[in-house]
Amino acid sequence: MIKFKKGTIAIWAGFSNKPIDEWLKYTVGVEKSKGKSQIEKEIGYIDIDFFGYYSTENNEIVSIDDLVAEAGTQSLETDKKIIEQSKRLGINSGNRLYYYCNYEFLPDGIDKLYNDLTFIGNFED
Repeated sequence: MIKFKKGTIAIWAGFSNKPIDEWLKYTVGVEKSKGKSQIEKEIGYIDIDFFGYYSTENNEIVSIDDLVAEAGTQSLETDKKIIEQSKRLGINSGNRLYYYCNYEFLPDGIDKLYNDLTFIGNFED
């Protein structure tokens, strides 16, 4: 689940072949659903002021370096740590990314996918 932790960023990344409108349904209503959106059922509370996503144009596959550059990190050092962890997990490229600033995610399981994305980790930022 999610807990507030200032100075932390949680990252999910990977590849989804879902059309973007279908992929976005996972977060539809998060700003007013009070726990009823699919992402909130799987992850927990989402504060839309700190949560973001990135999707490449036309589902183009890009390097994990390029994907992470779109996350809302505060430093290149954080980007480097995210990229290194992604590669350790076998995520070298992708087309989609979620990031959640000032929140730490505590996953239920190690191999679970979240709307096709792998939880990469929590990073000091």
